[in-house]
This record gives sequence, structure tokens and C-alpha cells, in this order.
Amino acid sequence: QGSKVIVMVTDLRESGKPKCERYFPENGEGVEYGSIHVETTQVTSYGGYQQRILAVKLAEEEVYDNDDGTEQNDEQTEEEPEVRYITHLQCKRWPDHGVPKSTSAIFRLYYKMLEYRPRDCEAPILV
Repeated sequence: QGSKVIVMVTDLRESGKPKCERYFPENGEGVEYGSIHVETTQVTSYGGYQQRILAVKLAEEEVYDNDDGTEQNDEQTEEEPEVRYITHLQCKRWPDHGVPKSTSAIFRLYYKMLEYRPRDCEAPILV
């Protein structure tokens, strides 16, 4: 779909209870979901929300030994996979049952979202 922005409107935990599974890696770490590799390259905390930059690319193909002792790669190309950078914005002050006490953090999140999505972009914003 070509999305450039993901907006998460919940925290991972609230009042000690899990509210959402962590679907993004910790800062500086990577994780593979099938054939997709996701790495969090940067985390910045703002008042009421966090911004992460996620680097997304095809996972590297596994190299394995053939019966004759030679190595074989599932893909024979030497090209580096294309990396897409996705901005992940996580609202930290939206309660599970209710609305935020103040709208200022929500507006800051909204304007930051617009900053990372060009006006001519037709790709959806994932929420």
C-alpha cells in the first residue's frame, strides 16, 4: 500500500494490564516477520506520544550447505534489498476507556502525522 505513517492510539500497558502486543522491536533491535525484517532505528519521546522510525525490508535469504558441501543461497542476487522507512507515532495518553484529559497531545500527534505524510501521498495512514 505504500503507507509511510502508522498511528498507535494506545499504550502497551495501562494500570498494569496488557492493552496491546508489541509489534515493533526495541530501539536498535530488529525482528523478522516471515520474509519481512523490521528494525527500530530511532525513538523520540514528546509530550504525550512517542515517534519511532522503522526500517522495513525483505529479510535476507538463508544460506545453507548442499550435500556436496557447497553453499547455496535461495536468491542469487547481490543487490541490497530496498529499505522503506515508516514513521510510527504512539499516543501515550489515550485511556482505554475514555478520552484524553487534554487535547494538546492529540493535536501535536496529528500535526506530526501530517508532517510525515506528503499532501500528494495517496497511501493510507495505518491506525
